[in-house]
Amino acid sequence: MADRGVGSILVLSDGGIVGMCTERSLLRRLVVDRTDPATMRLADVMMTPVLCADPDMPIDDALAVMTRTHTRHLPVVRGGRLLAIVSIGDLTHWLITELAGSVDDLTRYISGSTAARNVTSDVWQARVSWIG
Repeated sequence: MADRGVGSILVLSDGGIVGMCTERSLLRRLVVDRTDPATMRLADVMMTPVLCADPDMPIDDALAVMTRTHTRHLPVVRGGRLLAIVSIGDLTHWLITELAGSVDDLTRYISGSTAARNVTSDVWQARVSWIG
């Protein structure tokens, strides 16, 4: 994970997601449980079951799920096919950008400037264009 600069990896079996291993789950096992890394197995560290999102899930709902479950990574799956893994940082960045755009729209509206920008529908594919 460190070599690739990622905070989580999915554990797959027969093409399906069976678990997720995160930096947090590894550290918890190593430090809190004092597990020897040489004897640690992925099955002992991975979280299961893995919560997944559909690409049509509104980003606000995904943020709510991640906040409620204290997870930082959420696989996006459609028809059993993994499309992406989004992080809470990805979604927070989108939210901040969207809110800044809304403020700009309101400022233009109040000042009588040009029409508000054209906002696409509130779905994953419109918001996170790099999926799939």
